[in-house]
Amino acid sequence: MMRIILENPFVSRSRKNKANVGKIVLPPVMSEPNAWFYEYSVSKVMLFGNPSMCTDYLVLAIYAAPNCLAIFKSWSPSKKWIYLEDVCGKDANLVDKCFMDANYYKGKIYLVNALTGIHEIDAFSNKNGDLHINHVFKWQQPYRSRMYIAESSKGDLLLVKRLDDEDEDHEFNPVTLGFNVYKLNENKMVQVDNLDGDSIFVGDGQTVCVAACDLENCQPNSIYFTDDAFMFHALNHSHVRETRFGPRDSGIFCLDDNTIKPLYPYHLPSHKDLPPPIWVLPMF
Repeated sequence: MMRIILENPFVSRSRKNKANVGKIVLPPVMSEPNAWFYEYSVSKVMLFGNPSMCTDYLVLAIYAAPNCLAIFKSWSPSKKWIYLEDVCGKDANLVDKCFMDANYYKGKIYLVNALTGIHEIDAFSNKNGDLHINHVFKWQQPYRSRMYIAESSKGDLLLVKRLDDEDEDHEFNPVTLGFNVYKLNENKMVQVDNLDGDSIFVGDGQTVCVAACDLENCQPNSIYFTDDAFMFHALNHSHVRETRFGPRDSGIFCLDDNTIKPLYPYHLPSHKDLPPPIWVLPMF
């Protein structure tokens, strides 16, 4: 088992010491017996709701080597995690592993699974621990690329596919070549060539799509990405020279001309021991 603790780094220590403000200690998560080191076993943790303003919130975790998924509802009487593997028997089209991303959209949580497609969970309509899962879009074949899902500033549901390559110079450390973006509408997936002035931020954290005009110096119609595969390759291929120089697969991809420019000077020696960066969403 492993324990996940959520902590708001922007809450002062004096406030944290009073009634655990800015800190959520979640129940232990049942992890795979052969899971890697626990600090590397959690791919993503997403918080839906504001615990400082409401007692009802939901936490979603994608964890362990096969990318399992579990959900914690603060209002559930059991106060325990709900595991997708316990729900999969009710849906023959859903597998309990290989989840890539998840996000909130119009009252439901949408899940991206590399093997089966996109699913939606109606997790907020009841006050018990039940989950109601629907299959929204089915892949014609499984995808190996990393995928992300988010709501645009215009209210559209977007799927983002990361295109990478493993060439001989980078060996086992993937290099991002670009992105494809799709709009999901009425169970159809249509590729788009611009984001209507939005910018998408992808990586280890929750995928975020915002209007570029709301952020200073933000490049519109672009995807800001960080190295969210570094830990996987560092653990599997630690002998490879390239992984020992730290997370490098970061940049800004522009959909207007399909070009990528550096996000920051990652060749600096001081960066090789740093973990991959994460995005922080400001309060608008």
